[in-house]
Amino acid sequence: MAFKSAGFSMIEVLVAFSMMAITTMVVMKIFATGLRSAGVSEDYLLAAQLANGLLEKVKISETQARPVVSGISAEKYRWHILENVLDQGSVKDGVHLKEVTVRVAWGRTPSERQIELVRLMLTEANE
Repeated sequence: MAFKSAGFSMIEVLVAFSMMAITTMVVMKIFATGLRSAGVSEDYLLAAQLANGLLEKVKISETQARPVVSGISAEKYRWHILENVLDQGSVKDGVHLKEVTVRVAWGRTPSERQIELVRLMLTEANE
């Protein structure tokens, strides 16, 4: 009696399902990594926008003296502004050079992320 095989053996089916499962897991891992990277990029973008906005506020209100200011924005981003007068002597009469540093941090301590922007400004000396 002649026996004809007209389908897949059980081993072939198991190997095919195993390969499909491994491939699916790899694709899902790649997708999850992409989503995580997009979230981190969004956090950096929002932190940079916040830092730039704070620098602009300092520029607009440059006559007010505030050596250190800090706060929390959106219950996530901790920011800190530090102003440092670099040149007590005047470039021109009544003008001095000031360095303004804005640091924005977020996340927990072991994996805390931060961004720092620094701007140099010429301001009128308050006498």
